[in-house]
Amino acid sequence: MNTPTRQAVDPGVSHLVVEAVAETEGVSPLELPPLYGCIDPEALDRLFERPSAAGRSEMEVEFGYDGYRVTVSDHGVVSIEALGDERPPEE
Repeated sequence: MNTPTRQAVDPGVSHLVVEAVAETEGVSPLELPPLYGCIDPEALDRLFERPSAAGRSEMEVEFGYDGYRVTVSDHGVVSIEALGDERPPEE
């Protein structure tokens, strides 16, 4: 499955996360649970508000949100991947 990828420009990477999941689900961003239920949106935005400095190693943040694994890269690129049914098989 191809996952939506977005580049952060403005108003912040946290908004891009919600928009990407909403687009994938085919719903309005307002229909999703609050992002702060799984990560601090303001802290996430601050981490990615400036381009990486020369010599700094790449940064990546990964977290779960509304059934998706969300990955935000050092340059504010947001990727999402649906989480499968990871429960162990019943005996």
